[in-house]
Amino acid sequence: MRLDPAGLSVTFLLMANRPALFERLHRLGWHSDMIEEWVRGLRLQPGQTILDVGCGPGMLTRRLAGMGMRATGFDQSGAMLRRAKRGGVVQQDGLAFVQGDAHSLPFEDGAYDHAIAASLVNVAANPLGVVGEMRRATAVGGTVSFLVPSAGMTAAVADYVARHRLHGFSAAALRAWASRAPKMTADEATFLLGQAGLGDITIRQLLEGMVVIATGTRVGRWPSPTLR
Repeated sequence: MRLDPAGLSVTFLLMANRPALFERLHRLGWHSDMIEEWVRGLRLQPGQTILDVGCGPGMLTRRLAGMGMRATGFDQSGAMLRRAKRGGVVQQDGLAFVQGDAHSLPFEDGAYDHAIAASLVNVAANPLGVVGEMRRATAVGGTVSFLVPSAGMTAAVADYVARHRLHGFSAAALRAWASRAPKMTADEATFLLGQAGLGDITIRQLLEGMVVIATGTRVGRWPSPTLR
């Protein structure tokens, strides 16, 4: 049996050094393009405040700060945040990192103009609790948006890899995401935003339908969703 060195590298990083894996993912073409298209569609403006929930090693948070936004990265993992802070030093203005549980965000009601989460809601113990907290931390008129792999990703990934001629670590990382990550349908994402009290819900699909982007607007005060 022929071993796949790139697949082994992805598996090793997943088991032994997730911060390094997630940081490397952000440098892959398909991943970087996906994130750029997501952020572009949100129509964020310089000077706005944005909360990046489940920020990992902070690549997206830093990108947002570099675009002129006041960005806060939030993650439960101390290892992820140490990587995000690059040894304890935050070197960009308008950038902060906070550790805690996404099911109970330590921010005041309406503290941010927008809240986003990449590949977090689908793995959360209580997805509604996380989205509800993101909604609570977002100001009225602001948006909550999350990115998750779609239900059809597993079946579609081989064809995508072949047609786009992905190889090596890039192909292995996408295959690993498709095989390991919990998935959501567009209907499930829409229902989740509605249950959390968000309105003006829109669904977009990226990576040729393999990824769902769900976005909703905080239209007013709403009781926190039940966490059980």
